[in-house]
Amino acid sequence: MFTAVALLALVLSGCSAPADSTEPAPVVSVEPAKPSPSSTDGQRKENDHGNLVKEINQVASIGAETHADSSLKFKVTSIEMHDCPAFPDMKPANGHMIAVALEIQTDKNMVDQLGTNSVSFDSHYWKGYASNGSRMNTVTSDKAYNCVQDRTELLPDSIGPGEKVEGLVILDVATKSGTIAFSFPGQPNGWEWQYGKPSAV
Repeated sequence: MFTAVALLALVLSGCSAPADSTEPAPVVSVEPAKPSPSSTDGQRKENDHGNLVKEINQVASIGAETHADSSLKFKVTSIEMHDCPAFPDMKPANGHMIAVALEIQTDKNMVDQLGTNSVSFDSHYWKGYASNGSRMNTVTSDKAYNCVQDRTELLPDSIGPGEKVEGLVILDVATKSGTIAFSFPGQPNGWEWQYGKPSAV
């Protein structure tokens, strides 16, 4: 993972000019590199979508080169079909509801490392892929948003520095099996997990 670069100073001194006429050294600002996802053991395993492939309960992080130094760590603890037991007549808009359970932890360095004081795992930041690799048009729907009667089961809308949370994200996917991917806004890649049985349709 890339680390943020604050300032790069280039000091230019005139060799032939008198000492009292030396001009102040110019300072060149370099845009901080955007942090990219890290892998569990330092070995990056990317798929064709450019995402890091993750297993259930495998830690992901962002902010620094290693998990230990990263200000945001999280893992998907389960991905299960969700039939909206509180609303049995509610049918998925896209095909199938799945409940993604996550554990997320941030520390006080999140603002310095990520340049923000809050992050979100909202369903709008997820993508879905069928088993044949075709991308789903969307994994969000009003029905998925309203599928849980007890909304305390859902992750909070935003997560700040020094917080630890657990909760669900409900996705409305097109197929019973495939992969789901998450990435933060502005990031070119993220993380991806398999769900369902590969032989299912």
